Amino acid sequence: MLGKLLVLGLSVLLLSGLTVSEVYLNVSPNRLEFFIRETLTLTCLEDGQPAVGWTVMKHSGGHNLCRPGLRDFGTKNGSSVILSDLGNKDITYYWCEDRDGQRSEHVPIQIEDHVILDIPAHPVIIGSNLTLHCIMRNGSTVAAYFFINESLVGSGPEPQPQTELTIRNVQKSDEGSYSCKAVTYGRSPRSWLRVRDPPTPPTPPPAPIHLRVSVNVSPNLQQFFTNGPYISVTCVEDGQTVDEWMVKRTIENQTLECGGFCSGFDRFIVSYCSLAYYLNFTGVYWCESKSGLKTDQVTITLTEKDLILQIPALPVVTGSDVTLHCKNRKDGVVSASFFKNGSLIGDKVQELTISKIQQSDEGLYSCSTDEFGSSPQSLLRVRDLPTTSPEKTL
Repeated sequence: MLGKLLVLGLSVLLLSGLTVSEVYLNVSPNRLEFFIRETLTLTCLEDGQPAVGWTVMKHSGGHNLCRPGLRDFGTKNGSSVILSDLGNKDITYYWCEDRDGQRSEHVPIQIEDHVILDIPAHPVIIGSNLTLHCIMRNGSTVAAYFFINESLVGSGPEPQPQTELTIRNVQKSDEGSYSCKAVTYGRSPRSWLRVRDPPTPPTPPPAPIHLRVSVNVSPNLQQFFTNGPYISVTCVEDGQTVDEWMVKRTIENQTLECGGFCSGFDRFIVSYCSLAYYLNFTGVYWCESKSGLKTDQVTITLTEKDLILQIPALPVVTGSDVTLHCKNRKDGVVSASFFKNGSLIGDKVQELTISKIQQSDEGLYSCSTDEFGSSPQSLLRVRDLPTTSPEKTL
């Protein structure tokens, strides 16, 4: 009853402030359950960077709202709060809050002394795979019974203990209360698994278009695995690199020039840039002249997922054919389901071919498999065949 009252009280408390989705509480290690005397770090982040003006807050049974440094609430380290030597088997709610009372989603952290479930504190993205373990104090996993919403997981009249619980191609329906029970060491706390839609790829801002010069990507793809090949981005006109144009990109709201100091991509000749696979080069790319003219833009994605969609980076000309493949990191092209703007358009096929492509075929495409989860989304762009005006004769 006390637990229900605490959750209800917290819900009323959170509703009294404005909840925002841009700022979130980062938990490291990424777990909802910890052992007594463990250490964890909490940070308020926005777009992956420390959120200026935001403070980590907490609420636990019988205590009012506290800021870091009060009531033995951790140690501040820059924009983070370090909680060390965790004690007291209890549930404590943490969130981020600014001076105006805006708040992030709250995160319930539970402390236990015998066995815990390594369930993530951060939401799991739809289409990804998730594996849960029952963990002992010494860090080793133990065979256990797993429960979802208090129902025992397993087949047959007498399910057996498992060393792990794997959920493939996570969906919104997998959200719920999870726990595990080790035969000798008892049962873990119950924690809520959160599931979220994949983030929307960045939409390139509108820009003036210089029609003769274009940005070229080689190989002509938008998605790449980490530890993959080098990729070149070039400013071209009639198939030739052009002087006086510079490759630029925007990553995490920062605009960088090819070859610029600490830009993370190298300029070999005037309008030719190379992207190293070991750096994070996910972002929007374009070519720009000294006078400020800009080409069309393309989004390139580097992913640690096990699946990518082979989709062209350059616009496809209306009336032509295009074939999309789903590629696994180890096995190459695999049979998959294909999606456009979130709707299924091809189920468990080796490839997706769009014949005589039209402007209506433009949209966000992705693929997924039961085994490897889903690929990122990428925009397929369609352009009319450029026309040339006949020369005037005297």
